[in-house]
Amino acid sequence: MPEVRGARVVVDALIGYSLRGAPRERAADLILACNRHRRVLSLDVPSGLDATTGEAPGEVVRPERTLTLALPKTGLGDIPGDLYLADISIPPEVYARLGLSYCMPFSDAGYWTRLSRSRK
Repeated sequence: MPEVRGARVVVDALIGYSLRGAPRERAADLILACNRHRRVLSLDVPSGLDATTGEAPGEVVRPERTLTLALPKTGLGDIPGDLYLADISIPPEVYARLGLSYCMPFSDAGYWTRLSRSRK
């Protein structure tokens, strides 16, 4: 795909959290195009990966970095590349209503934090 070849960074935001089965057709083709690029940033969850289980029923993006949003996803434990968590300003009361214990992991200096480094 020529539009990906000339890019300095490819941002993967194709599927996200709501994956149901293996990516098909155009989504699968775009995942393969992402994987031919050296610098890929996945937003929330690498496309093709189940956010809860970490299973990949088909093609999955292999990012250099993933910026997951709000809370760490349980399925991100073995993803390639660096993993970061970003604050998207969900009020603590929302977590409490869902029965989730939440401790703000962000410092006063920022809205994101590194969770893990690549195992190269």
